[in-house]
Formats: sequence, structure tokens, C-alpha cells
Amino acid sequence: MGKSVFMLLLIGVVAAVMLQCAAAQTVHVVGWVIPPAFNFTTNEENVLEVSKASYDACSSTNPIGTTITNGPANITLTSAGEHYYICTFGQHCLNG
Repeated sequence: MGKSVFMLLLIGVVAAVMLQCAAAQTVHVVGWVIPPAFNFTTNEENVLEVSKASYDACSSTNPIGTTITNGPANITLTSAGEHYYICTFGQHCLNG
């Protein structure tokens, strides 16, 4: 009986660890400068931070900040939370 309980507990711990690893994301700290996450050619693409709704709609109507037009671009995080970025050049966002 004790061995069965131990095995069930071990399986539960392994499953929890695997689920945690599967849900892990890249974590950045406010104030960090993200290295050239946006490696693009100037005058061919750009980067604009937008809300989640604008990101989902590929819309630049309500931007957060200004468009970054010189690539490659470094982004300095100024607030915690999720950040969404799109390219507003031509149909790039809509084309994926």
C-alpha cells in the first residue's frame, strides 16, 4: 500500500513539473533592454507596440508609443505585463 501511494505521489509530481515546463514563457524584467528581437531592414519593415485587441486585429489605430522605423530594434521594457507588437508596413501584419 505504501509503495502504491508513493508511486502515485511521484507520478503527480512529475505531471505537475511537466505541465509547468509546458506553460513556461520567456520572462523579462522591467528596465531590461531586449536584444534585437526585431531584426528588420530600415524602410522595409517597422515595429509598433499595440494593445492585445489591436494586435489581434492587426490595427495600428490606438498605438502604445511611437513606430520604430530603424532596424534592428532594441525594446526597453517600461512596464510589467504582456506586450504586443505589429509591423504596420504594407500588409505585413495581415500576411503574418
